[in-house]
Amino acid sequence: MADVNKYRKQIDSIMDWFEFERVHTAMVALDWSWCDYGIPSVPEIRAEARDILEHVIRIGGGYVSTGGFKASLTEDQLSLEFIVSDWQVDLEEI
Repeated sequence: MADVNKYRKQIDSIMDWFEFERVHTAMVALDWSWCDYGIPSVPEIRAEARDILEHVIRIGGGYVSTGGFKASLTEDQLSLEFIVSDWQVDLEEI
């Protein structure tokens, strides 16, 4: 289990520069709600993003995704994405 405080500057940088208002605009346009809660506010979106960034650090890397967000931690990078659409196919399936 990794220490979240070790990554505090990286988390703060993402939280300062990520375009949360743009995510909110997309969610409103797409009528994208979280469960039966409704469309979250920008502060709620920011809180969820911070939570999953901290979670991916605590589990020691890989990725965590929820509500459109994907937080990833590799050996040299912490990242946050908001994904509107995604699809994957295993090469063996085709």
